[in-house]
Amino acid sequence: MGQVISFKPKLLEPVEEPKQEKKRRLKGQGSVYLRGNTYWIQYRSDGKVYNESAQTDKKMEAIGYLKKKVGEIALGHSRQENSTRQPLKTFKNSIGVTSKRKGNGIRKGLK
Repeated sequence: MGQVISFKPKLLEPVEEPKQEKKRRLKGQGSVYLRGNTYWIQYRSDGKVYNESAQTDKKMEAIGYLKKKVGEIALGHSRQENSTRQPLKTFKNSIGVTSKRKGNGIRKGLK
């Protein structure tokens, strides 16, 4: 009972918390980027790169829009272009405008 017990406190070393890596989308799933106050998405379809506005200022909504687009492509839906687009020549013919060259300029007239 006459023993003396010495207690040396152990110095605690700082504990490093595991670094949380940012979740990245897999290759081929597109990207989201901020342009001004609006998020834009970039994705590939049929070997072409497309950039589209997500029309939102919230990153999570833009990511949801990108996932929707990539999912449509995966299901085989092709990227739909604006169906009202037509060549200028077709447009001119539909409204009856003709162009005739005269000298250095173009003279426009109706049929």
